[in-house]
Amino acid sequence: MPDLRVAGQDTNYILTAGNLVLDTLSNVRSTSLTFEFERKEEEFLSEFSARYDEFFKGASGESEMQINSPSQFNLLKAVKDRAQRRGAAVVISMKSTLVFPSTGQQVRIMLRGLAFGNFPVRMPARTEYVTMGLDFATGQVDIIN
Repeated sequence: MPDLRVAGQDTNYILTAGNLVLDTLSNVRSTSLTFEFERKEEEFLSEFSARYDEFFKGASGESEMQINSPSQFNLLKAVKDRAQRRGAAVVISMKSTLVFPSTGQQVRIMLRGLAFGNFPVRMPARTEYVTMGLDFATGQVDIIN
């Protein structure tokens, strides 16, 4: 049996605010997710090598998607309202599911309490699709498998 690795088609993304689904992202062109750690090095007298520790700092990422629905702007509106302190502050989370095609097993990455940076909306040319980018980070990450 061939070694079927996880491809982009084997992933999905759901954005939530509280218990409401803001969007199920379906036109995602690319996503990168970085799990951030800080490595600490200490050296002591009478020891021949350094000691190392690591500390988890959180995760950050970027996504780019094509716009296919007005509902995709719900996230932008929710983040803008939260940043301008309008209404109740909503907690925005994202769940990404990776499905392994050879076994059907899944790994879920839960990013809770997201903070956002820029939301570039790109209209590159007359015959090209409009895209929206996301820049996000959080300190609350769960990996479930």
